[in-house]
Amino acid sequence: VAQNEWAAVKAARAVKVTWTDAGDVFPPQSELFARMRAAAPKASRETAKRGDAAAAIGKAVTRVEATYAYPFHSHATMGPGCAVADVQMNGITTVWCGAQKPHASQRGYAELLGVTPDKVRVAWMEDSGSYGRPGFDDVGADAIVLSRAVGKPVRVQWMRSDLTGWGPKGPATVFELRAGVDANGTISGAQFTSKSFSGGEIHFIPTSQSNFLASQLMGTP
Repeated sequence: VAQNEWAAVKAARAVKVTWTDAGDVFPPQSELFARMRAAAPKASRETAKRGDAAAAIGKAVTRVEATYAYPFHSHATMGPGCAVADVQMNGITTVWCGAQKPHASQRGYAELLGVTPDKVRVAWMEDSGSYGRPGFDDVGADAIVLSRAVGKPVRVQWMRSDLTGWGPKGPATVFELRAGVDANGTISGAQFTSKSFSGGEIHFIPTSQSNFLASQLMGTP
């Protein structure tokens, strides 16, 4: 915590951190899609089925197959998130941030502080864009942790590297499509399969303290 932004930037750059080895969480990017295609899914769901598409494609005059894949991608907004928190353990804590779902963030922030949701007020502020969950909830949690520690309102401004390095990511996905066309040029059958990471281990809606990056780094369950 510093008196001005540049002092905070210089202090953050001076901190030397030794991270534990996370191990091989994901395969190298060059092997990612092949691994995803070969992996047995932990869960699967068939959302629509009409007739026997496989049989129709097998009898088709013309068959078309295509595979599309895209990697993990950052939910990067025009600018990184910013938040101000004024923690009042004996009153109402206020957090000003651009969280996408302030009603959900209120519940998560309350659990982080160990208070009931009515003791937390989230004031939504227009931020620098929104796509998926870009980290605006997490920067609010950062501000709460620091404000509680120093007993004063704290403004947290992520750097671009914080957002791209630590912010949530869209999952890598593989799409496989097959279709058949009959002699009249009509599509006789089509199949669509997608494989992706569910993200179910950490839900994207920030209703609990364990959902925030700050909590995970501090080892808070």
